[in-house]
Amino acid sequence: YEKVEPDFKVEVRLAGKLLLEEIFKAKRDKIVKTEVSLAKFEPGKTIPLKIKKKGKGSLYYGTQMTYAPQRKLEARDEGFAVQKEIATLDGRPVESIKAGSLVVITLHVAIPRESLFIIVHDPLPAGLEAVNPTFATESEEEQRRLEQLDEEKERKPWWLGFNHIEMHDDRVLLFADSLKPGIHTHRYLARALTFGTFHASGTKAEEMYSPEVFGRSPEFTVIIVK
Repeated sequence: YEKVEPDFKVEVRLAGKLLLEEIFKAKRDKIVKTEVSLAKFEPGKTIPLKIKKKGKGSLYYGTQMTYAPQRKLEARDEGFAVQKEIATLDGRPVESIKAGSLVVITLHVAIPRESLFIIVHDPLPAGLEAVNPTFATESEEEQRRLEQLDEEKERKPWWLGFNHIEMHDDRVLLFADSLKPGIHTHRYLARALTFGTFHASGTKAEEMYSPEVFGRSPEFTVIIVK
């Protein structure tokens, strides 16, 4: 709690238009918020955001912008370089995937210097689902074939490399306490479930406590056929 009892008025304006006006008196847990569509403003121009407080006490605020680009995002290297590949079980690149078949997804993360506490977020297109090798229903033979593709993977101490993996319906998350300089590779199996054309977002790697250090692979299109 603040020493000074709040007693102030707040005005929030975007491009000169009043978005929010509120009076704060005494301590309270209530959060005041508002939203506005960016479609109301001319694209390509800087929009000034002004927050004005009059009175005593401390004001805490946050702003967030949510948007979707109109084009595919290219690769981005802000400290990490990330590459994503989709291939058949025998290692051949695929232009289209047959519904019901398995593919190998390979992630490469290039680290120029030793980095700590890294997370890799790999979103899956809607037509694919990651295969969890811990499930008894999955084929052990298919998992062995995946391991054969990964023969160059050296054994590392538990505190190096990706030491925690989470597999969800729509994404795979990799966590590492420490990554040494070099190229770090992770492979997993995915199954094509539904035929169609799907958008594949880029895979992003970043330092959890320094998110300005990150990298992203380019976006692309996945085609699943009958």
